Parts: sequence; structure tokens; C-alpha cells
Amino acid sequence: IKARLRGQEVTAPANVQLSDWLPAHLVNPVAHVALTHGGLGTLYTAVTAGTPTLGIPMSPEQR
Repeated sequence: IKARLRGQEVTAPANVQLSDWLPAHLVNPVAHVALTHGGLGTLYTAVTAGTPTLGIPMSPEQR
């Protein structure tokens, strides 16, 4: 989200961390859910860690 809105004021609740990039192999084991555009690497690391995913399409062919 943050990378898409570069240059704009972006706020979130205290329990939400916004970042340009996070190492999925370290985050997924402790995350409650992975919000993803459906990239293979993110899905692979989420499934491996047992983390539920919510897919948000980012390009026309994903819709």
C-alpha cells in the first residue's frame, strides 16, 4: 500500500504496520493474515508458514 501511495499522507491504526517491503519468510510465521496481490513468492511463503491470505488483484488480468 505504502509504495503505491508514495508522496501521499498514509496513516493506519497503531496495530497496523505499513512498509514498502517486508521479508515474507520472517513476517508470515508471526502474521495473522497476509494481504497480497497474489505473487507466487508471497503465496508460497504464506502457505509454507500456514498463514491465511487475502488476495487483492493489482492488474487487469488478475480481476
